[in-house]
Amino acid sequence: MWDKLGFNFNHDKFKRKAEDRLILWNRERFLLRLWGKDHSLWDDSQEHEITDRLGWLNVLDQVGKELKEVKDFSQIIEKKEIRHIVLLGMGGSSLAAQMLYKILRGKESFPELYVLSSTHPKSIREIEDNIDPRKTIFIVSSKSGTTLETLSFFRYFWFLIKKYSSEPGQHFIAVTDPGSHLDQLAQKRDFLKIFLAPSDIGGRFSAFTYFGIVPSFLGGADIENMIIYAQEEMKNNKTPVPEQEADGIALGALLGEMALAGKDKLTFVTDSSLTYFPYWLEQLIAESLGKKGKGIVPVVDEPQAPIECYGRDRVFINITFDNDGCNETQQFVERIAAKGFPVLDFNLENKPSLGRELFRWEIAVAAAGSVFRVNPFDQPDVQRSKQFTRNAMEKDGAEKIKDIRTYSFENQDNIKQAIRGLLHGAEDNNYISLQTYLQKTSKINQELEEIRLQLIKKTHLATTLGYGPSFLHSSGQLHKGGKDIGLYIQLVDDPNFELQVPETDYSFLSMIKAQSAGDYQALREKGRQVIRINLGESAEASVKTLKNIIQDL
Repeated sequence: MWDKLGFNFNHDKFKRKAEDRLILWNRERFLLRLWGKDHSLWDDSQEHEITDRLGWLNVLDQVGKELKEVKDFSQIIEKKEIRHIVLLGMGGSSLAAQMLYKILRGKESFPELYVLSSTHPKSIREIEDNIDPRKTIFIVSSKSGTTLETLSFFRYFWFLIKKYSSEPGQHFIAVTDPGSHLDQLAQKRDFLKIFLAPSDIGGRFSAFTYFGIVPSFLGGADIENMIIYAQEEMKNNKTPVPEQEADGIALGALLGEMALAGKDKLTFVTDSSLTYFPYWLEQLIAESLGKKGKGIVPVVDEPQAPIECYGRDRVFINITFDNDGCNETQQFVERIAAKGFPVLDFNLENKPSLGRELFRWEIAVAAAGSVFRVNPFDQPDVQRSKQFTRNAMEKDGAEKIKDIRTYSFENQDNIKQAIRGLLHGAEDNNYISLQTYLQKTSKINQELEEIRLQLIKKTHLATTLGYGPSFLHSSGQLHKGGKDIGLYIQLVDDPNFELQVPETDYSFLSMIKAQSAGDYQALREKGRQVIRINLGESAEASVKTLKNIIQDL
């Protein structure tokens, strides 16, 4: 059966385990129940919480109508001679659109798409400096319409556009659920366009809705051909196809069985042209499966290390394009496979065939959730961080943040001892998560990647890297609700730079400080092992010093 599934796998032991699972699912009529939206596949007690989030199964049947509406609207954008599009959104409201734009863009004459998903004041100013507001459309993207970061972005850029236009609403588009707070706000402020997405599809499963399609199509992505491949894949995972021949179901069985056996660090290796795909997968996997003390840890964009540094909890996912593989990457994967590590190989025939992979992985994650007996469509542990953030943003919030144990660069010996203490009791199945509330610059990112490589070599543990607050909307659920195996290093700074959020009594600086503090407190409340380091005013210089500290451990 494995040679008919559209991907290759090298490990006979787990093939047999997955086959047993698929035989069981065939007897239980898994596919028929899936498309019948049977909540008992995951949890007997959460009927409405599950069935009300399964609209993604059928969304491809109606996507043609939505795509036509976006195409018609794109002509308005063209007439306005728009040069820049700025997507204001977090997590599922932006990751799919960014991925589709980065991979599928083939029309350079279309506007350039920027994605703002950081509340760091320097990140916001960077966007502002790169656009001509008079030639820019802002897409405000949020299912609920109440997302703190998204509404704050909107207020900032609304105030900016008012300096240039007497009709600021004509520079804004909303993508949201019907009747949401954002829907009402967009109507009140006379937005240029409101796209209302299906309310029965959660953010991380919304790639084929307006959330994924509107920003990427307006930026020149080839969405039409991508949809064709996705529709073909939908048929591959629908009755009368038996479970053993449904590639998404088989992939989910494999992922679930390997994770149950302790191989739960899903390490992605991709061609450079596919870099953004694993970032979308990161949220899909982490937020869907990381709950009830279970889950899979997606490891994205990790620097390659000597093979002897990888633990046996690793599974490698190799994703390439035909005739576009990097020889060095392929040689690495071959060496990994030769050492007995499980390796899954996916080869895309062309860029639009990405649509096949998107739907395949959505089905696979839903199936893996059934293996774990968790609801893949909720995020029960995310709210606590938000509550702590709100508390920190109150009048006495600054004082509450000061009370949090934070290591300062004024005493580097203390930092060294704190990191050494965090890593001292590490076990083979742990992973190290760098959680940064910094502006993402090329220099900072390069230093953090080198820190990851040092940590892999010293500990032989998997490493992840997230920029806050964006990662709170992607992998944050896993960190609090998944297995208690993470070792967390939180990095914050004190930029000498402030941006007020119009129509409010807070700034972006106070917000990102509150978000980092709220995340720290939520991790501690869950009993997670976490240390917090303040890099001070010059994050770029301090992160380089941090690299030297870790090198000397």
